[in-house]
Amino acid sequence: MLTALVLVTGLKARKVSLNDGWQFRKVEEADWRAINLPHTWNTDAYTEKNYHKGKALYRRTLRLNPEDSLRNFHLRFEGVSKAARVMVNGKEAGHHKGGYTAFSIPISEYLSFTTPNLIEVEVDNNRDDIPPRSGDFTFFGGIYRDVWLEDYSPLHFSLNPYATPGIKVTPYLENGLGVIDVEASVTNDAGKREEAILRLDLYSPDEELMASEEKKVKVDNG
Repeated sequence: MLTALVLVTGLKARKVSLNDGWQFRKVEEADWRAINLPHTWNTDAYTEKNYHKGKALYRRTLRLNPEDSLRNFHLRFEGVSKAARVMVNGKEAGHHKGGYTAFSIPISEYLSFTTPNLIEVEVDNNRDDIPPRSGDFTFFGGIYRDVWLEDYSPLHFSLNPYATPGIKVTPYLENGLGVIDVEASVTNDAGKREEAILRLDLYSPDEELMASEEKKVKVDNG
């Protein structure tokens, strides 16, 4: 069991749920209503033949502390059907196409650390250019999986593509022996070359440490 591959840096990653405190409305509606995530506007799709297809809007506020300005913030969406456009304080931070894949959007450059931040998400489940284009099932619209606020030190494991943790593990057999191939993708947003220690720990199913390896790495900015 591979349980740890970490970058040893001065600032640790944090992950906070943003599932509560949202407001929602369809674009053709005027009034907002309070909701929590996960959410879909088609809960009646199993009883209503002509379920709603179109755009809807989600919004919530986010407060951060001045000392958080040194952090590297991302919004992680586990699933939005079918397409999403994410705005932070009135500016587009990113967009995603695909209702069944997670995505991570960097938002640090749009944030205020002294006043409340407005997070807005425009969701569209009426996109024929995004697979699947047809099927005998409902294309539920909405932010139907969890949303997280994640922040990292400037030197961190890469979050893309598809909001993956930047670590690829491939086990295989070679001459009767088990081999584990590990690839780690690292991003440096520090503005200068950074050094770190990459550590890999391998545990047995009963949590006995079987092997450990450390490696010093130097990562250029960008």
